[in-house]
Amino acid sequence: MSEMIDIMARVTAKQQRDIWTILERCLKGAEVLLQYSAVTVIFKHYGKVEVREIGLHDPPSRVFGVNSFYCGGANCHTQAMELRYHTKSHDNPMKEKLRQTCRQCGTRSGWVTVGDIDWSKPLFGNRRICWHDYPVTNAQRSLFAMTPAHN
Repeated sequence: MSEMIDIMARVTAKQQRDIWTILERCLKGAEVLLQYSAVTVIFKHYGKVEVREIGLHDPPSRVFGVNSFYCGGANCHTQAMELRYHTKSHDNPMKEKLRQTCRQCGTRSGWVTVGDIDWSKPLFGNRRICWHDYPVTNAQRSLFAMTPAHN
């Protein structure tokens, strides 16, 4: 709720007009809110209508701010809660690696390097909150399904 009040105050009382900058500043501390659901925002930016989703990067439950990726298992149509993400940490957050494991069918993806993903970006001021254009494409949801497993 405090994030929403801050957004309204910046738009009404402070007369700020750059909606994306307002959202970045107000939601950079919204980790508790984003544990429950991503936030989809629609706004006009430099004359173009933008639709973006802001979500949590919080392995093992979700990564890149996306609530559900596809499993790479043949004919596996698991739910998002059955997918787990493992990390190989690195001092440089862009070199962190992630792997998906499906608890339903046992499929394990190969490692994906955070810096190789150009469609999900950290929200200014907080690398655990990411944003991406909405909706996520099927190719983006297939990120881990299309990454062959190499140990």
